[in-house]
Amino acid sequence: MKNKLYMAIGLFCYANFVNAAIEENSIPVLSQKLDLSIPIVHYENKGKTMFLWAEMKFHSVTKDGEILFRLSDYGVLEQPTVNKNTGNSKNTSNSKNTGNSKNTGNSKNTGNSKNTGNSKNTSNSKNTSNSKNTSNSKNSSTEPKEFTGIIKAHNVWRKKVGVSNLKWSSEAAKVAQKWANSLKKNNGCKMEHNPKRGDFGENIYYSKGFNPTTKDVVNAWGEEVSDYNYKTNTCKTGKVCGHYTQVVWNTTKAVGCGKASCDGRVQVWVCNYSPYGNISGKKPY
Repeated sequence: MKNKLYMAIGLFCYANFVNAAIEENSIPVLSQKLDLSIPIVHYENKGKTMFLWAEMKFHSVTKDGEILFRLSDYGVLEQPTVNKNTGNSKNTSNSKNTGNSKNTGNSKNTGNSKNTGNSKNTSNSKNTSNSKNTSNSKNSSTEPKEFTGIIKAHNVWRKKVGVSNLKWSSEAAKVAQKWANSLKKNNGCKMEHNPKRGDFGENIYYSKGFNPTTKDVVNAWGEEVSDYNYKTNTCKTGKVCGHYTQVVWNTTKAVGCGKASCDGRVQVWVCNYSPYGNISGKKPY
């Protein structure tokens, strides 16, 4: 009954899901703002079976009294293993990583800026073993003029933990700029993750009343390191650290960014990462 109930109210068509169901051991959480958080969703699409987590926002109420939600973000959890004797078996170790939780998104930063990171995950993520690797296509060591310094700013944080430098991805930048434009046009530059970003991780930054530099943007994410515990691979209670872990994720090779301005005082920045980081159950480096 629980599966039928929650899948009936979830608009999973936004992510092109075909057959989806709540896992029996997964307990959906409905916030006071009617945001629905589903820890584990099992779905099948074109013969492919995967485990996801999903975040959904209130959409509307039908004539029959059913509450409808729209998918606001999702990420891929550690996938089920294949048992040669019994076929596919459910992996009981599925859990959200530090940035896949709702706390990582739409969080206030210091001053008048905000940032949200879901690199589809810690903020917000897909498993690289099951994704298309886009990091080798259209990559460059330098970024466009309007984003001068953003690669260096990322690599400063990556150097601190001994992982390789990032390059600029024009493909990721196109996705990021398109979403930034959409946030400006349809959302007043308010932060919201792109549920159709494909195989990219994502960090989002928001500012009001000043013009941030590329260093300001990346440092807002990097400074979350103070709220990250590497030993336990978790954020401090009530804190956000998923943007940081995406910035330093060791298997991420490229980044591309976009930005938009609303009313001349508000800016939203979007950076997409390839391959995505914040994979559930794994540490960033």
